[in-house]
Amino acid sequence: MPTAILLLTNVYPDLLDVRKCQRWFSKFRSGNFDLSNAHRPGRPMSFDNDVLRAEVKTNPCQTIEELSNTFNQSWSTIQKHLYQIGKISRASVWVPHNLSEQNKANRSTTCNAKIQRHHAKPFLDCLVTGDEKWVLYNKPKRKRQWLSLNEPARSTAKPRLHPKKALLCVCWSIRGIVHFEVLNPGQTVNADFYCQQLDQVNQALVENYPAIVNRKGVISST
Repeated sequence: MPTAILLLTNVYPDLLDVRKCQRWFSKFRSGNFDLSNAHRPGRPMSFDNDVLRAEVKTNPCQTIEELSNTFNQSWSTIQKHLYQIGKISRASVWVPHNLSEQNKANRSTTCNAKIQRHHAKPFLDCLVTGDEKWVLYNKPKRKRQWLSLNEPARSTAKPRLHPKKALLCVCWSIRGIVHFEVLNPGQTVNADFYCQQLDQVNQALVENYPAIVNRKGVISST
């Protein structure tokens, strides 16, 4: 039993503790495999979802264990009521850096100006933008596997510390890819290369998307 408890608590650290595993093992050993809740005398305990919703809104980073301590409820009860109020657990999103209040105000002002401009004279469908991205020659992926309890997972070789890669330059609009090219090894994006690339993008627009070019010039975004 100790080995089984160790496996279960390692796989489900937030769901099961040692004491809970021991109780379930004792129950199964006695021949009782009923998974329903046992009958309890007295009136069932009520739980206010609005109070839970307010607590989660105040601090959404609390764990179920912390919430169960706050409300003096079991782990499973808190989990059930979190689902009832439509809450799911998600990791925070990585961002390049935190924005100051001035940064946020500037973004809001700029976005509102663009929206007003678009309402007066639509232009978003005429935007052409571009970016660069390093593309690996070989990018192995680790695939999830369905395995038996003691079956080892298939191995996937780790990529080298400095894998072979190439720099991809691509320009696109709402209609799709306008122009792309892969740079030669050692080649960099400088002013001369960028001007040459703009000429190639303009030529591609003339050939494939003349409606954008005939609009009084392309609205580029860098």
